[in-house]
Amino acid sequence: MPPEIILRILSYLDPGSLFCISFINKHFQELSNNNFMWYQFYIREHSKKKKASQEDQMIHDLGVVGVQERPKRYWRNACFKEISGLNVNKWRTNVQRIDPYSGLQRHTEEFIRSLCITWEITVTDGRGRRSTFEQSHAFFSSTAVFVFWSAVTWPPFNQLTSLELHGVLRVPLDCHAPYRPGWKSVMSKIKLQGEHHELCVSDKIVKMLHVGHGITLGFWKDQWEIAFVMVNLHNHRLVERSLHASISPMSSSWSQCFI
Repeated sequence: MPPEIILRILSYLDPGSLFCISFINKHFQELSNNNFMWYQFYIREHSKKKKASQEDQMIHDLGVVGVQERPKRYWRNACFKEISGLNVNKWRTNVQRIDPYSGLQRHTEEFIRSLCITWEITVTDGRGRRSTFEQSHAFFSSTAVFVFWSAVTWPPFNQLTSLELHGVLRVPLDCHAPYRPGWKSVMSKIKLQGEHHELCVSDKIVKMLHVGHGITLGFWKDQWEIAFVMVNLHNHRLVERSLHASISPMSSSWSQCFI
């Protein structure tokens, strides 16, 4: 079937379906990254929030050629940022407002929930194998967020060499979560072996080891099998730290989406 016909068929898909099509093979990956199709999605999302800017109107006037001249995946990533709310300056302005009583930024919980920010932990063993775990629960207080990882089969602690905490923002597309694109920021990276860590509390069931950066590991009593992980994240600049603390190895820049 000619590529033009396939592109015509793909133009009827929603953004989530079009993105998932890229996993079929290299041919469909190339077709599904067509700049003009993603530009149409971008304009649609952009117009929901405000009128098209002069730049958008200029590009629209240029037609297909002007849109296609943009770098590969440019409009796809621009569309993802619009859907995720990263192109809206409202939260960036409001999150800077300081509460006079606590000295912390206002509306932190509101913006974390509206942007659907979550956190993940990635552990690495001595052979370089990496395992990533999504959070189980998050509880908000006036000054901090308490994030828990439980009901997870963790690798043996004595085989782990490092632990990384990531802030994660996924694009709310209508596709399976494991394939959903997004951005990942490394907030903390801790060595687990050969470092001095503090055993903070112990009872008849579990013992807890504080490894730094607000991260505490819970172990079953009389063994070093991880039962749960708990992280205390202070609200000070938490939105910025969760989004921009550093650049994940899975993306070359913040403007790029990871898969």
